[in-house]
Amino acid sequence: MLLELVFNELSGVPVGTIHDAKSRMEVFLLALRACFRAGIKRQLRVQGDFHELQLANDYSLSQWRNDQTVSKDSRDYLRSIATTSPFLIGFQDLMDDLGTHEFKVGTQVANGLGAAVLIDGVGISFLTDAQWDIPELNVQHSFLSSVDAIEQRVETISHCGRAEHVAQHHQKIEAELRSAISSGAELWDRREEILPTLRFCISVKEQLTAINGGNPLLGQIVRHLRDMQTFCDGWHDGGFDANKYPSFVSLESEATINKYGDERTFVCPDGAPRVFSWHARITPSAWRMYFIPRPAEHSMIIGYIGKHLRTVTDD
Repeated sequence: MLLELVFNELSGVPVGTIHDAKSRMEVFLLALRACFRAGIKRQLRVQGDFHELQLANDYSLSQWRNDQTVSKDSRDYLRSIATTSPFLIGFQDLMDDLGTHEFKVGTQVANGLGAAVLIDGVGISFLTDAQWDIPELNVQHSFLSSVDAIEQRVETISHCGRAEHVAQHHQKIEAELRSAISSGAELWDRREEILPTLRFCISVKEQLTAINGGNPLLGQIVRHLRDMQTFCDGWHDGGFDANKYPSFVSLESEATINKYGDERTFVCPDGAPRVFSWHARITPSAWRMYFIPRPAEHSMIIGYIGKHLRTVTDD
């Protein structure tokens, strides 16, 4: 299961001016983007009144979302993120048992961070206080033991107050991501959850579902697709720039397209067949991943993931 992101409601308090609130939201959005690029599930667990939180006096989160002085890209990005509440929805056993647990930071009850403890998730906060500007948080956990005694312990959770904190959780995120994908079939089934910006031709389904969990290529394919998702997350304007892509990619030669273009023609999600020329090498095997950049959407269409296709140099 992918790591999940849980909002720390203790950080959702009005601080400073409206200008301060807007700046703080930009820091929060950068942190969200960094979390999702790293591989955390693209969803935010929140309390029920999250969208009515007061960012500053007489300035709520819902007002920020409709504030024309805030960049449209920022407002649209927050709207694009699925939020779920209450914090533990989908974990019925934990919800049923929640009355036997209490979580605090200092003297304040911390329901969101407590949920992060229970699901081994990652907490995320608005930077309304210096105590949230750290990559790990200690949460005091009191619970009813099996012998009806109150036990206490200090739980340390992964936390993100700004984008720079995410790098410190890289190993944990990558481990969860690798363990979350057990086969090529599962990668295909969960592609919209894990790779929300990428689009796949139906031909890729057969190619991926043929890869079992024991195949070492699976990890390499996941890595390449995650790199592509990360690239798209940071692609905000301009055309596709191969020099900024995280691994080497290249176009097929004109001679190869002229002779073997039909082998690189795949039906896209919109039903139109297109010739795919851009490709990445998947090592150590001689595999390739063919794609078409979509600058208007800041996205990619993947048409083929498989063995090396014929080129004129093979003749």
